Amino acid sequence: MVSLASVTDRFLTNLQVLVGGSGTLRGIISETDQTQVPSYIFVSPRHVLRTRHPSPVRLGMVIRTKAGETYIVGDNGPAEHAQGVLWDSYRLFRATHLVTWRRRTKITDPVTKQKTDGPIENLGQIWVGIEPTDREENERRMNTSFERARFITGADVKSDDLLDEYEVIRSDVQLGLRIGFLQS
Repeated sequence: MVSLASVTDRFLTNLQVLVGGSGTLRGIISETDQTQVPSYIFVSPRHVLRTRHPSPVRLGMVIRTKAGETYIVGDNGPAEHAQGVLWDSYRLFRATHLVTWRRRTKITDPVTKQKTDGPIENLGQIWVGIEPTDREENERRMNTSFERARFITGADVKSDDLLDEYEVIRSDVQLGLRIGFLQS
């Protein structure tokens, strides 16, 4: 049976680990079938990374190819077969921005015991993929419309956090990553 373990090193590409580890990984990057359900709901094309099993790759890692493309590693599931796991497979999301991640805090007023806005906590810089959504949301009560952007990251971003000039309005765990929506 042909497996990634039998592929010679000349077909593997070196990938530099930027976040979530250190050093160099080796694997094969290919495009996904854009008609599959996990692919067409996103605007940008997706790629798949296949590595030998067992792999040091972890969900949320940020890697860079020799060509300079930066990717966030998400879950794609192992390639199981009757003979066992042939290779490990990961979904790659293009990291488009290195942003400053900030979180709003609350403090309790010592006199009134009411919670009020506290100082904004700086959590450092993180890699995210930011892409437009394919639709515009309307707020009917206010008769205004605003466009949202989708974000993808390996960091534990929560609703109400700030990513540069964007406010996180929703953040869910999908494919082992944080995927949600931003409002500017």
